[in-house]
Amino acid sequence: MQAARESAEQRNAPSAIAADDPAGDLLAFRRMDGVRTASADSPTTRLEPLRGCSG
Repeated sequence: MQAARESAEQRNAPSAIAADDPAGDLLAFRRMDGVRTASADSPTTRLEPLRGCSG
């Protein structure tokens, strides 16, 4: 999470950052100041198809 935040800051690109476990369950989510509202939903939405997959 820290590395993703630092990378976004270096690129001056506020981001919504999500981390999941191997089962696809959300472990952490951080929305940086200045991120577009639609972007805040995107990482958790992208995780939904992965839930229940064994990888």
